[in-house]
Amino acid sequence: MAIVCLDSQILIWGIKEEATKGQEDMIPRAQSFLKWLDENDKKVIIPAPIITEILMPVPRENYEKLLSVLHAKFRVVPFDEIAAIKCAEIWHSKADDELLKEYRKTFKIGKPQMRYAFQIAAIALTRQVECIYSHDPHLKTFAGNLVSVRQIPPLSTQLSLF
Repeated sequence: MAIVCLDSQILIWGIKEEATKGQEDMIPRAQSFLKWLDENDKKVIIPAPIITEILMPVPRENYEKLLSVLHAKFRVVPFDEIAAIKCAEIWHSKADDELLKEYRKTFKIGKPQMRYAFQIAAIALTRQVECIYSHDPHLKTFAGNLVSVRQIPPLSTQLSLF
């Protein structure tokens, strides 16, 4: 059984049914994708740091409801010692990457955002995922050469002939 990792925006679109202006079409697309993952027996993990991102805009009294939905459908994976060591290895491997330095400067990306992307990648790598599904171009830039980072694939829906 293949293991895949989901980034926050797919969960925000597919579970919370929220989208920013211009991304409204991503809600049904993400929901179809989540259904496809289930129907195709994909084991889905969510890195624990993503839970923070999902819960931050939610009122505290709604945490339990949202968490129960997430826990029912997915496995939340911690940023443990093994992932922390992998994250440090990633950090050091990227320290002298001039293209990455220029990218960070161009998009005004600080170390905390880069560290967050490396944490997600480290969790995914230590859990031997097939890929991370994400629409975050920064995550793809920071981690794409370490683990496959893919967008939601186009899924066709079969229409009934009758």
